[in-house]
Amino acid sequence: MESDSLSVPGPLVHSSSSNSLRSVTRRPLTGQIKITLLSAENLPGKKSHKTDTYVVIRIDGVQKGKTKPARSKWNETIEIPIEKASEMELAVYDKSGSILALQWFKLWELEDELRTRVRMLRDAAQAEVASLSDALGSPRSHHVKSSSYNGNDMSTSRSGEPAHLPAAAAAAAAAADGIESWLELEPSGELQVRLDYTANVKRKKRVSYIS
Repeated sequence: MESDSLSVPGPLVHSSSSNSLRSVTRRPLTGQIKITLLSAENLPGKKSHKTDTYVVIRIDGVQKGKTKPARSKWNETIEIPIEKASEMELAVYDKSGSILALQWFKLWELEDELRTRVRMLRDAAQAEVASLSDALGSPRSHHVKSSSYNGNDMSTSRSGEPAHLPAAAAAAAAAADGIESWLELEPSGELQVRLDYTANVKRKKRVSYIS
């Protein structure tokens, strides 16, 4: 999936001038983070393009994952269960263990971005289905309904393919599996990642008042 094909509404990581957004108090998240570390560019202090680097992932200051050393192209996916977590930090190191650059963000920012993205993809797909139905003079019986951050429930034909769903809408629906973005690092550099979050939904126990 190409990063420039994703219309992510606004940056996932805000600049230092957006500290007012970071100060908003939100409930910690419980569930699972899926992160794919793709590549990095313009890393400060990197002596050569042949220098191996790796990324360390921390949740609330605790290391939860690390990529294998590579020449700034890892393409490595790590799944991290989280329990009442608030922040994620991504730090890039060279093979000697010296830190080159880092970035951090609130996990609720990721959750909000995913909600917005799925809604935008769903609306775009529904609009294309409606437009095609009008062009064909057929009823608008085909729909796309989002049931979670990383899954879409589509009406399908007997072949199992989305019924009369335009290629662009099908591609958009299939892309709803996270956010792919270039994150700006401090003090400089960029980190290409794909991020997804699945919440743990706890069902409330039914209380019987019948003795």
